[in-house]
Amino acid sequence: MAKAKAAKEQLQETEPKAIPADLLKQVKEWTAAYKKVKELEAAAKQLTERMGQLEGPILEGLEVAEIERLAIDGLTVYPQEQLWAKTGAEATPQMVAEAMRKAKLSEFTTFNTQSFSSYVRELATSIAWEEPKEIIALLPKPLQAVIEITNKQSLRARKS
Repeated sequence: MAKAKAAKEQLQETEPKAIPADLLKQVKEWTAAYKKVKELEAAAKQLTERMGQLEGPILEGLEVAEIERLAIDGLTVYPQEQLWAKTGAEATPQMVAEAMRKAKLSEFTTFNTQSFSSYVRELATSIAWEEPKEIIALLPKPLQAVIEITNKQSLRARKS
């Protein structure tokens, strides 16, 4: 008897149930939207990759032509330079955090590239510099051996 009841319950689970029309319509709309989102994400990824391929030659071309900004198609395209701090080649984030403690930089309890880069950018405004290496001299001694500073150039655009 128990086997018959279990078999009947299993059969009921596999039988298709009537789906309310409004629910079916909503699920179809959701799946169509889901597919479209995935298509757009794939297209955006391809466009982003292409923009990355074009960025270097454009930056180089703007520099050679001595163009600071270019207004085109309703956008102003321009190069942007930004200083970034990262752990040195022979250092680890833990070594940098220890150096920060030794330098008494209490605002930094751990090494975070974004916040420390912001600190470095602020320091850099106090001197005229040509190479990012010159900014390292402004850092407290314990940090000078464990930090690397780079000047990253990227292409930006804003509405004209």
